[in-house]
Amino acid sequence: MIVKFALLFICLWGTAATPEKKLQYYPNAGPGPEERVVVTSDRIKLQLIVAGEGPPCIFLHGGPGQGSRSFRLMGGASLERLVRDIGEVRLALGLGDVYVLSHSVGGILAVNYAARYPSHLKGLMLVNSSLYFYSPATLKERIGVLDSVLLTVTPLRTNNRDTLIRLERSLEAQLLKSGRHFNFLADQPSTLQKMQKVDNYERTIDFGKTLIAPINDPALPLLYPEYYRDHAYLCPYIPVPTLIVTGTRDYAVGTRHYLDMLFPRRDVRVLEGAHLLYYEQNNSFRNAVLDFVSRNGFQTDATCGK
Repeated sequence: MIVKFALLFICLWGTAATPEKKLQYYPNAGPGPEERVVVTSDRIKLQLIVAGEGPPCIFLHGGPGQGSRSFRLMGGASLERLVRDIGEVRLALGLGDVYVLSHSVGGILAVNYAARYPSHLKGLMLVNSSLYFYSPATLKERIGVLDSVLLTVTPLRTNNRDTLIRLERSLEAQLLKSGRHFNFLADQPSTLQKMQKVDNYERTIDFGKTLIAPINDPALPLLYPEYYRDHAYLCPYIPVPTLIVTGTRDYAVGTRHYLDMLFPRRDVRVLEGAHLLYYEQNNSFRNAVLDFVSRNGFQTDATCGK
């Protein structure tokens, strides 16, 4: 039997609900038939986008916590709370085992969910995903790329994250002053223009600002330190099949970051491209996902996602 790959998009909005005795699920609650609302155990309404048919997949995008139309996901809370939210959405929708697919910083959520609930997973898919937000190794690689554009040489004698961030910011300022530009996300400027157009709507970005602000201003309190830890240590303890899709020019998370992801049952696909492979290398990205799902026991429609 041929089945199509289902995508379950999750967006978490910070909207308080009235007290509930248990999880509630409201089908067709939004203006479109693909929108759903789940009220969590801490009385927060989560807006869901559901599409496709077949084995369910929960999509976790990055941001963090902002811009949910170009690759939908997160709002604002502790890492533990967001991981619990994913599990509560699965229960509220009456789903059995699911796939989880992440992009960028969504990888931190994905591996923490997988480590806590491996028995609820069919498989894990990390696409251009980071398990270590602002890692020293990635910062050093980005500094090297900026040096190559500026024709400069920056001594890198430290692994201190704050120092490396300051060095990167200094090089970015030099690049801007010189009238040149380099983007770590996409190969084509038109990709970013399209993404910005898609994400040009009213949205909640408080969590993203709260999370990133201490990076730009160390004097500010680090309210969610758990997001800045290296979560790759969890990988060896996650027994489910895992697909890793990475780009040869993905300087946003690091071109060699996937080498730290030591899952017991990992399948690595290195594609030519940058951080937004799901758009710029859509055919290769889609084929990698469908092949992974097919080899895990499901036949897939090759036209899915076109």
